[in-house]
Amino acid sequence: MSDTPALHLVPPADDTAADSVAVDRIADAKLEALQAVAIIEQDTAGTSSASITTAHATPLTTNGPRFPLRVRGYDRSQVDARMLAEERQRVELETRLLERDHDISTTSKQLEGTRRELRYWHDRQAFIDSELDRAREESARLVAEATVRA
Repeated sequence: MSDTPALHLVPPADDTAADSVAVDRIADAKLEALQAVAIIEQDTAGTSSASITTAHATPLTTNGPRFPLRVRGYDRSQVDARMLAEERQRVELETRLLERDHDISTTSKQLEGTRRELRYWHDRQAFIDSELDRAREESARLVAEATVRA
């Protein structure tokens, strides 16, 4: 038949193991964040949660919360409550960031897998086209040979 070796292409494999490792790392990070929040809540459990007043904006201040002055400085319970709220928000934002990073990583892996699959099918098409060209040439040669014999 032909002297050309057959080209055997294999579709790319999935990267599910890498995805499960990333999900495990996110779960571990969430657990650590929740534990940190629990520790902070335990530390501030003995203090009262007094309300924080809001200041009017001036050129030297922002619209953020202000703490009223006490005899010896700021009210510790208000500062602790604010710090706890800030820590919770930080943990929440870090968790959301980890989730977004995981989403980006997953999408990047899917994109790379799709690119590999596209290359596979492109190579497969090129192989089939070359085999069709070879078959046409062989067919034309056989027709010409049969015509000469007839």
